[in-house]
Amino acid sequence: MKSKTCDHRNWFLFIYCIFFTTVILAQSHFLPGFIIDNSRDTQTYLIDFSSFDQCIIKNQKGSVIIKPSEIYGFGFKDNKFYKSQILKDTFVEVLVDGGSSLYRFKNTYILELTDKQTYRFENLGVVKVTNGEKSFFVEDNKWRGLLKYALKDGPELNEFIDKMTFSEKDFKSAVIQYNDFKNLPYHSYKDRLKSIAIHKGLGFGVSLDKMHLDIQNLDYNFPIDFKSLDLLPYLSFEIFSPKEQSKTSLFIETHFKFYSFSSDRKIGYTVFDRYVNTVIKFNQLTIPLLLKQQLMDKKIGLSLVGGLNVDFIVHQSSKVTNEDCYCTTPIYKVNRSNDMAYSFRPFQIGYVAGMVFTKRLSKRILGLNIRYHYQIDHSTNTLLGFFVGDNSSKLPSPSFLLNNFILTLTLSK
Repeated sequence: MKSKTCDHRNWFLFIYCIFFTTVILAQSHFLPGFIIDNSRDTQTYLIDFSSFDQCIIKNQKGSVIIKPSEIYGFGFKDNKFYKSQILKDTFVEVLVDGGSSLYRFKNTYILELTDKQTYRFENLGVVKVTNGEKSFFVEDNKWRGLLKYALKDGPELNEFIDKMTFSEKDFKSAVIQYNDFKNLPYHSYKDRLKSIAIHKGLGFGVSLDKMHLDIQNLDYNFPIDFKSLDLLPYLSFEIFSPKEQSKTSLFIETHFKFYSFSSDRKIGYTVFDRYVNTVIKFNQLTIPLLLKQQLMDKKIGLSLVGGLNVDFIVHQSSKVTNEDCYCTTPIYKVNRSNDMAYSFRPFQIGYVAGMVFTKRLSKRILGLNIRYHYQIDHSTNTLLGFFVGDNSSKLPSPSFLLNNFILTLTLSK
């Protein structure tokens, strides 16, 4: 029988993980960078940038909030640079700086030509068009026509503009081609960033597991519902594109799970009481294959994840003990199964969904993962026929249903 003390310790660990995460997420995120003041002097600081209307620098006196009107811009080495004098009271990201410059503010691109004329490009997606009494939906292409007009003295770009998408990569390419055609000097930012990068991390957490064996014939009163709180160490790999600035990434993890389920049931008969105890253990290698979609990236980031769980059971054992206690005389009759009372298919596929809260530290990324995993398998075998009294009989093969509520911490680089 499972110890209550063990349960209390597991719940204490569960609460401690939540408290520990809350404390860490309250910290700020500072990275090495530089500030260019309005006199064009450059100074290095640790910089925290989480909103477009301010940045925070850390010096010997502490943290100082800097507004866009107070500096020319700021940036990070071999990474992003932000300028302050394009939109009022706002920092915008500089993609191309030169004769013709390109800026980005959220999902809007801003083109500034040599005569300081500026154009703003927004993609409205699918828009409704009405022609007389008929209405239909078409893809918004106003930005494409506006870009052709802005770069009209570079007509050789029209073919490229017709094929380009509303992406940072294609907008940068169009502006760079235009500067090359006009022999204008320019500097392109983030070119040293990798097209593909991998964040590798280590994680640890807890998994609240519930298993149900759907035995069709319940006359034998075997335990069918199990609960367990298990520890979960794992490795994580997030594959993404720093250069493309995509909010979608591929998440691959390697979990090592050690399940230990135990359930007891007492059945009262006329002359004796029957105690049925079931213990199921299996070691499992789990590989979640997930898509991660970022929804928010401020001081605390928020993403949704979903995909498949590929599970490999590397070792399994299960025992069922049937103990009869006769009330009139203290006589015990014990039937015990072998180590394979249930046989689970070694390869399983399940579904997983959840959310991830992230916080950037100085050189690491801390993630709090909350997930729900659902798995069902109709091929579980049982070898419990001897409890019926006939060694040649078997119970119907039960379905195997496993639910996991998982809370983990990941520290990646």
